[in-house]
Amino acid sequence: MKKTPSRGGQSNLPVPKTSRGSPGSSKSVLNGRGSHSRSSEDIPRHVQLSYGIGGTKSPQRRAISPGNEARFTVADQGQQAGVRYITEDLIRKIAKEDQIEMITNLNLTLAKEGGKKIKYIENLDKLKRLTVLNLSCNMIEKIEKMDKLFKLKELNLSYNNLTKIEGLESMTSLQVLNLTGNQIQHIPIWMGRKFRALRTLHIGKNNMESLSELAKLKPIPDLTQLTVAENPLSQLPHSRMYIIFHIRCLETLDSQNVTEQERQYAKDRFEQDEVERLEKQLEQEETKIKKLTADKNKSVQESSFLKGTEEEMKKRERMYMERMQEMEKELETKNGLLSKKTKELNKACEKHYQLEQELAFHKIDSKFDSLGKSPQRYHD
Repeated sequence: MKKTPSRGGQSNLPVPKTSRGSPGSSKSVLNGRGSHSRSSEDIPRHVQLSYGIGGTKSPQRRAISPGNEARFTVADQGQQAGVRYITEDLIRKIAKEDQIEMITNLNLTLAKEGGKKIKYIENLDKLKRLTVLNLSCNMIEKIEKMDKLFKLKELNLSYNNLTKIEGLESMTSLQVLNLTGNQIQHIPIWMGRKFRALRTLHIGKNNMESLSELAKLKPIPDLTQLTVAENPLSQLPHSRMYIIFHIRCLETLDSQNVTEQERQYAKDRFEQDEVERLEKQLEQEETKIKKLTADKNKSVQESSFLKGTEEEMKKRERMYMERMQEMEKELETKNGLLSKKTKELNKACEKHYQLEQELAFHKIDSKFDSLGKSPQRYHD
C-alpha cells in the first residue's frame, strides 16, 4: 500500500474517503487504484508505532538503526524488546575474534525491530586493546563497569535510557563521545578536567535546560565538534553565540561551521557579561577571603588565649606538684617523729605498769607486816 505525499505536516498514511451508503457497501479510492476499506486495526503494528496510531505519541523517540524510518518510544522498547546480555561468547561472535584481548573494534548495536536489546554493560574488562565501542540503540540506563577501557577513543551510547554521565572518568584517551537521544540533564564538572583528549561530543536530543552546563566543557582544549540540538537550552536566545564564546576552540556546532563573524559577535555580545560575571565572582571571592581572614584572626586570638591559659595551668600544676612534694616530705618527717614518740610512749607505759605492780606488792607486804607475820614471796 503506497503512501500519499505529506500535506501540511499531516500523516503520510493513506486516508480513506468516506463513502455513501451502508457500511457494507462503503468504498474508497486510493491513488486511483481500486477500492479499499481500511481501519487502524488493518495497518501493520510497526507502522502504527512509527506514526503514533492508536495511542498517544511520546515526545521521546529512538532510532532503531541507520536508514530505518521507524522510531520507538522508551515504553515501546521495554514492551517489545527482551534483554540481551553481553557475554564473552557474544563478544567473540560479533568481533569474529577468538582472543578477546586482541579486539580493537566492537559494535554491539544488535537489535533490529522487535529484537532483544542490551540493558546492562558487563564483561568488558578483558578488552584491553579496545579503541572503538558502539552501544547505541539499546536500553542501557547506567554507564558502569567500563573503568578498565583505558585505550578507548570512540564511544557511542546514543539512543539509550541514560539520565546521568558517570563511570567514564578513567577514559582519559577518549576522543569521540556520542550521547545523543538520552535523558541527560547535567554535564558533570569532572568532564572538563578528565576529557583532555576529547575532540567530538554529540549530546543532542537530551533534557539539558541550562546553558551553564555547556560552560563546564570550557577547559577541554581541543573540543572542535559539538552537537546540542533538540535540547531545551537550544531554544534559549543567543544559545549558539553563548556556546561559541565559552568554547573558543569549536569549529563545528550542530553540524554548522563556526565563522569568524560569529566568533566576533559572540565576543562582543558576551565579553562584557563575562567581565561582569568575573567581577562579581571576584567580589564574592574577596568577601570569602575577608571572612576567612576574620575567622583566622579570631582563631589566632583564641589560640593565644588558650596558649596563655595552658601556660598558666602548667605553671599552677608545677606549683601544685612542688607543694605536694613538700607536703609529702613534711608528712614523712612527721610520720618518723610520730613513730619515735610512739616507741617512747610504749616504753613509758611498760615502766608505768612495772611500777604499779611493785606498788601493789609493796601494799600487800605492808598489810602482812601490820599483822605480825609476813608471807613468803616468790620471785622469778
